[in-house]
Amino acid sequence: MIAQETSIPGALILRAAPDPDNRGSSTQLLDTRAFEAATGRPMFRIEQLFHGRSRAGVLRGLHFTTGAGGSEKIVFCMGGEALDVLVDLRPGSPAFGRYETVRLVGDGATGVYFPPGVGHAYMALADDTVICYLLSNPYVPEREVAVDPLDPDLALPWPGEPTAMSQRDLQGLAFRDPAARESFLPYVEKGART
Repeated sequence: MIAQETSIPGALILRAAPDPDNRGSSTQLLDTRAFEAATGRPMFRIEQLFHGRSRAGVLRGLHFTTGAGGSEKIVFCMGGEALDVLVDLRPGSPAFGRYETVRLVGDGATGVYFPPGVGHAYMALADDTVICYLLSNPYVPEREVAVDPLDPDLALPWPGEPTAMSQRDLQGLAFRDPAARESFLPYVEKGART
């Protein structure tokens, strides 16, 4: 596994090379030593593993977790294809409001690490797209904030109009909404890693 820095401080693209043979292939998706070498700190403890299945055109996110230093996340695509988007929502970060995109395909060979305060969204580009999430903290719905992924102030580069979104995401906070800004602040006040 190779950890590659992104334009968003602390966020990483994790790339693995499949090892093919006559049976198929094997891929080491995560190597804690490579993660630790790239970040200069120990790998977070994985508290939960989730996966979501979506049909083509489904848009999920833009989400991040508030309180207690936030949550770290690693995302992989295990089936189908997705456009994964990271957005820096940490006031004071040199990349605040910046986004980066990563195309994920269903072999799991590319993952994305999201530090606390970096929002996550994705659009499924194929039917039966499966996204897996490794989380550093248990998921608590009340601590997750939804920001409007279609907000023109963010201008995220979706490849088309979404075919489906949750009601919560449709009602996500505007990036410039004072309530959203209040949600972003814990990452600065608590001295979260950037």
